[in-house]
Amino acid sequence: MTQPYTFYDAKGSAEIVVNRVPKTGGGRVWVRGRYSEEVQPSPLDVRVGRGIKVWELIRDLRSVNNDINALLALHAPHIDAGDVEAAVKYFDSYAAEIERKIAEELAVA
Repeated sequence: MTQPYTFYDAKGSAEIVVNRVPKTGGGRVWVRGRYSEEVQPSPLDVRVGRGIKVWELIRDLRSVNNDINALLALHAPHIDAGDVEAAVKYFDSYAAEIERKIAEELAVA
């Protein structure tokens, strides 16, 4: 049995569900599982690139003072510039929940 994946467009709307996908980036956000407009995953589970969660990427982007090249170096070869752009756009739609998660993580560290 294969694991389904759901990809999202820049507005966070379910775009396509596929059963097999190479996680190689390409500037789209995705999540494991089959979702629709009516049933959405937690924004904390949505990923970019080869599996980095959006909230983690946003946290790390801030840690390098929004320097995309430094972020790409930190996560090479698992993300590309398109993945960073997709993560930022997705973050814009779910900022409150992602901000809470980042704050929780930083409080524990």
